[in-house]
Amino acid sequence: MIPASKLQNSYVNIYACMRNYIWDFQTVEALADLEIETYKRFPNLDVLASDFIKLKSLVGSTDVYHDDDEFQKSFTKYENLLNDTDSIYADLKTFRKVVVVA
Repeated sequence: MIPASKLQNSYVNIYACMRNYIWDFQTVEALADLEIETYKRFPNLDVLASDFIKLKSLVGSTDVYHDDDEFQKSFTKYENLLNDTDSIYADLKTFRKVVVVA
């Protein structure tokens, strides 16, 4: 079980690496699909895995993937998070009451 925020941080690493290059529309669309599911309050692991596999299949055969170590590490980290968990939980924010004196 991992927090959704950990998965989101890992996605940010992928995005940070990918934005350094120019991609075709299909790859950008796959990245957007992964982002949408990653940032849901309770993401579906099956959909995440499917979206990730689609994106990785599009970029995995490129020279960028093989030549840029940080790029490759970001994908490996996200993949490991997906493979090592069976559920995701959301961090609930706590609120404190503030007394306002008028």
